[in-house]
Amino acid sequence: MTAKQRLAHLYKQLPKVQCRGLCQEACGPIACSETEAAIMARHAGKPLTFDARTGRCNYLNANGRCSVYAVRPLVCRVFGASKKLPCVWGCKPKEPLLSEAEEGLLFLRVLEVGGGQPTMSIPDDPELFEQVHPKEQQLKGRTLEYGPYLKAMGKP
Repeated sequence: MTAKQRLAHLYKQLPKVQCRGLCQEACGPIACSETEAAIMARHAGKPLTFDARTGRCNYLNANGRCSVYAVRPLVCRVFGASKKLPCVWGCKPKEPLLSEAEEGLLFLRVLEVGGGQPTMSIPDDPELFEQVHPKEQQLKGRTLEYGPYLKAMGKP
């Protein structure tokens, strides 16, 4: 199974949110795995970058809609589907929202499949880390740099 197929399998675990396209102000900067960044770049014909002035994602089209919506990364898919990232514009899934533990595990699995490290602090959350594979215990409580995110922000 390819990395893209493995990512698609992980994405299927998310509650389905009917996006109304009102969240463009929240689009950027985003963190994603190296594979997710490559998939979006291939789809759009350009790499992921962010506007230096506004911080907005370069994949937003003139109407403020995501031009890579079909291949968007986990962080964009989780918006509105998790208790930690509810949609402030009222888009909700029919299924229950993901818990912080479920969301954290999905992010770790996506990074395992897609390469890279998160730009977020991995919380010292007992509920989350009771479920995590022992190899991932090394991430507990650490803030890690994330390569594609830094590249998109124009940093080495």
